[in-house]
Amino acid sequence: MALEQVSPNAANYMRGGTRVYVKRTGDSHYLHLGNIVNATIARNEDKQEHITGIEGSKTVDKTRQEVKSIDYTIQTDENTIENVRAWLLGGTRTGNTTVTAIADCKTTWTVSTMAHILIQSGIAGAAVTSCTAGKWYQLTHATPGNIRNIATLVLTGKTLDTDYKLDFESGKIMFVATTTASAVAIASMSAAASIKNTFARFDVAQIDCSAEGVHSFEDGDIRDFWTVPKAQLIPSGDGAVNIENDRVLEFKLSQLKNTSAPEWGTYERIDLGA
Repeated sequence: MALEQVSPNAANYMRGGTRVYVKRTGDSHYLHLGNIVNATIARNEDKQEHITGIEGSKTVDKTRQEVKSIDYTIQTDENTIENVRAWLLGGTRTGNTTVTAIADCKTTWTVSTMAHILIQSGIAGAAVTSCTAGKWYQLTHATPGNIRNIATLVLTGKTLDTDYKLDFESGKIMFVATTTASAVAIASMSAAASIKNTFARFDVAQIDCSAEGVHSFEDGDIRDFWTVPKAQLIPSGDGAVNIENDRVLEFKLSQLKNTSAPEWGTYERIDLGA
């Protein structure tokens, strides 16, 4: 088998971005935390040393090192209502304040293919014929304006959170594999006629969840995928508003040992080629 090249090799020096998805216990879909400005990983360990004195002097003959948790410190500068809800330890939403449906909040759509409703971010009206894997696209409609507050979006022959992911609040879609837009048929799509949301706060001490993440390096040619089947999402930091910088919400995602395989989750590297 071929061995991975080791230093000195500049190809091993990686710089890129991170995407994090969190699904809280009781939620039906993953929440995309948005733009990650900083992410670190650390092991929370319990280290014990066994000392023997059988030879007349005390020496360490065994070191036991056990990982209690793997902690990710994640900072996002996207202050969505869902991120704020999680940062404030908010529980299940108590309800919605509904208003008459408006252009950006239609209840049904009759378009048949993704090509009709996808636009490139910042390029209004530019039709998208192919969706690059791992890239988020904004949903729109014939009436100017973006689609937001999505309630359901079912694609024929594809499974949510497996083949594609949705940011329900902002109305963005991402495909796991590169997909031709004209070949994707919409089975159904709807949205609640609401633009305001209320939620309960401080009714839980911690947020139990599962998570998955993608580290994209070297213009996306190399990607690391990690899954966290059991975790707790713990807010940290002060969330201060600064006149010169965006407010950053900081979370500690504490990865815990699972009761079934895989006990800690999975980590894999995929090289898509140059």
